[in-house]
Formats: sequence, C-alpha cells, structure tokens
Amino acid sequence: MVIRPASVLLAAMVALLPAGGMAQTPAYPFTIKAQALPLNPFDRRQTKVGELTYAGGLRLTAEGTSSFGGLSGLDVAADGRLIAQTDTGDLIRARIVLDKAGRLAGLTEATIARLTDEQGQTAQKKSDADAEDVTLLTGGGFAIAYEQDHRIVAYTGTGAGRRLAPPPALETLQPNEGVEALAEWRDPATGQLRLVEGAEDGRAWSCDTGGADCRQLLDRARDGPDKDFALTGLDALPGGEGLIAVYRAFSLFQGMRGLIAWIRPGADKQVTELARLAVPLNVDNFEGVAAVALPDGGFRLYIVSDDNYSKTQRTLLLAFDWKPGPSRH
Repeated sequence: MVIRPASVLLAAMVALLPAGGMAQTPAYPFTIKAQALPLNPFDRRQTKVGELTYAGGLRLTAEGTSSFGGLSGLDVAADGRLIAQTDTGDLIRARIVLDKAGRLAGLTEATIARLTDEQGQTAQKKSDADAEDVTLLTGGGFAIAYEQDHRIVAYTGTGAGRRLAPPPALETLQPNEGVEALAEWRDPATGQLRLVEGAEDGRAWSCDTGGADCRQLLDRARDGPDKDFALTGLDALPGGEGLIAVYRAFSLFQGMRGLIAWIRPGADKQVTELARLAVPLNVDNFEGVAAVALPDGGFRLYIVSDDNYSKTQRTLLLAFDWKPGPSRH
C-alpha cells in the first residue's frame, strides 16, 4: 500500500487506535480512473446480450494506492454508493456516476481501508485476508465471505468483526473453493431476512442473519448451469424478485466467460439464464454482482471482475438493464 505524504498524519493516528476499536482501519481517499468501454469492441452498435441491455462499462485503474485490484465482490445501495472488497483484504467504497442518459460513466469519492478480524487486527497472511464477496446489511454495516480460512464475518462499523455460524458443508470445501457468493435476502415465504451463502461448486444455503438455521437453497446437479461455470457472486433483487447471480468459466480454447442468471427460490426452475458473456464482448474474470431497482420496475445489474493483480487481466465494471416479463414474475 502506498502512503502519500498527506496520509502520514493519518497513519500515525491509526497506530494509536486501540486494537479491536474498528471494524476496518480508517479509510483514505484515492482516485479511480475510468475508461469507457463498448459491449462489443468489434461492433459498437451491439447493445443487447441475451435478455440484458448494455448500460455502460468501464475499465478501472487507480491513482494514489498500489492496492487497487482483485475486486471479487460487490454491492450497490439504492443511492449509488458502491462497496467492494479485494481478495487481499481491502475494502473499497465509492459512488457511481451516471451520465445524462443514466448510463454508467465513472466512480467518485473513492476510499480504501484494511479489513480486520474478530480481534480487530488486520490480516498478516494472504490466506487470512482472502475475501470473496460482500453484502450490505439492513440497518447498517456489511458482511464479508472469506475463503481459505472459511468464514462469514459481519461488520457494524464499530468494534471488531463478528464471525457468524458457518453453513454445514463449509468444512468440506477445498481451501480455494469456499463461499464465493454472499447476499442478504428477504425470504418472501416468511418475510425474514436471510443470508444466502453460495459455494463455487454451485451449492448455496439460506441461513438466518446469525449464520445458523441453514437450509440448502441451490443444488449443483439440479440448478447449476453448464458444468464449466462456477458460482462467483450473488445479490438480492429489490422488491422480493429473488436473487441475481454471476458465474464464471475459463478454458484455453474459449478463454474467459461469464454468465448472469436469475434465481427464484422455490420455483419449478430456480435458475434462469439471462445472458452469457464471451469474446468478442468485453469479458474478464467476473466475480461480483449487484442489483438496483429502476423507476420502470426493472433492474440495473452491475458486475465487476477480479484482475488477480495481473497485467494480462483487467478490472471491469459493467452495467446492464433488465426487466422481467409479466409472465416471469
């Protein structure tokens, strides 16, 4: 992490804070640079893929920090406030900027902070900091899913993070194949808030907000897309419409691919594919997804890619608009 001269006083103040005093270290500002991207660089007239309409896309880079990248989770509030986390344990906040047509144009008010553990300490090892998804919590705060040291940790803004009870199968997952997807969701059958926790292998569990009372929601054999695709992100659709999911696949022959799906728990067909993203479209290692309600009853879907801090990959933030047809509700 690069500390600029203006941040020296802040760094000294951080050193004086009591351990366990914050859910994450104090944030400092940096600049996110955004390069606009077409959906298809070989056909700039293309505006649709599957059931989705392209609403703008950006390639993101940063000035003022060397820690930006590795974005593997995403959530967006109704007012455009964005929260994301990296797989090295940093928390990113920013505000989405739209152009006059309402399309994605940039990010502003960006800050970065280090996440802490249940004792209020920052991770010393990559395996302890490997955060894979984030969800905003009703009433304030957020929760993070970590893998390698598999756990779900809730943060309220003050005090150390609180580790939640894990889903029953968590201990059977491989170190790098843990809970990749996390979303707070209101179960329409009971009206209760639940946490939906999804593993890379396509299974997902609906748990209470303490992480207990987990019930399997998705089964890979019954609900999964093509076997090549791994579940990497989840978010609840506002208004009780179910959840939105992003899946990822990679092969030497087809390169990187993404898949966006609509999940309706309890429906005869729980997972409905909305779009596949593959070359020649702008595509990368998509791992995070967020949904925001639109005035017309549709949804703005955002997806973000994890560049793995590699020069051969990119951090992309893409936006799509989608409205379920009347027969699909």
